[in-house]
Amino acid sequence: MRLFIAINFNENMKYALLKMQNELKKSGVKGSFTREDRARKIWDDLYGNRVC
Repeated sequence: MRLFIAINFNENMKYALLKMQNELKKSGVKGSFTREDRARKIWDDLYGNRVC
C-alpha cells in the first residue's frame, strides 16, 4: 500500500529538495529517484507555475 501526501513548496524548497536528492545519489545511496525534469512537471501539473 502507498500513501501520497501533497505539500505545497515554494521554489527555494523545491530546489533544495532536488539538490539533496542529487547529493544522496552522488554519495552512493541506492533508490528510485524522480528525475528533476519529471519532478518539475509533477509540481507544475499540480500547482501550475505559481509560487506556493
